[in-house]
Amino acid sequence: MTTLATLLLELSITRIFSVVFYYHFAFLAISIALFGLGAGGVFSYIVGGWKGKLYAKLGVLSALNAGLVVLALVVVLWQTEKPGNWLLALIYFTTALPFFVSGVIVSLAVSASRRREGIGLALMDAVLRYLSRETERVSLQVRVGNSAAIGLYRQFSFREEGTVRRYYPDGEDALVMILDFKSS
Repeated sequence: MTTLATLLLELSITRIFSVVFYYHFAFLAISIALFGLGAGGVFSYIVGGWKGKLYAKLGVLSALNAGLVVLALVVVLWQTEKPGNWLLALIYFTTALPFFVSGVIVSLAVSASRRREGIGLALMDAVLRYLSRETERVSLQVRVGNSAAIGLYRQFSFREEGTVRRYYPDGEDALVMILDFKSS
C-alpha cells in the first residue's frame, strides 16, 4: 500500500506543480520523489538498528507519513504569489519528506533481515499477474551466482534462455530467464 500511495502522491504532485507553478515544475516532482526515496532508503539502515519490533516501526512511520503528505500538500497549495528561492527550497524539502519516509518504510519491509518471509514471492506474484494482462513474455537477467533469486524465478515458471558473458561491472555473467505467459 505504501508503494501505491507513494506513486499516487508523485503523480498528484506532478499535476499540482504544473498547475500551481509553471509546467516545467512537473519534472521537479520526479526528482523530488527520487531524492526522497533514495535518501529514505539509506536512512533505513539507521532506523533498522533502533530497538523495537519491525511492524511497530512501520506503523509509526506510516502514521507519520500520512501527516507529512498533508503538510506537503498544504505548503504547495498555499502559494499565492510567484515563489522565490527560499520558498522553492521549502517546497522542495517539504514535498520530499513523504517520499523520504516512504523510502524508509519500503526499505525496512524488504530488508535483508526480513528475507525468507514471502515478501519477494508476494511482490513477484503481483507484478507477474499485472504483466500477464499487458504482455505475452517477460525476460530478466540475474547473476549466475544468485541461487536464491534463480530459485524464486523458477517457482514462477521462468526458464533459462542463455547467458550473457561479463554482464555485470564486476565481470560476473548474467543468466537470461524467460517467462512466456501463453505457455504457463
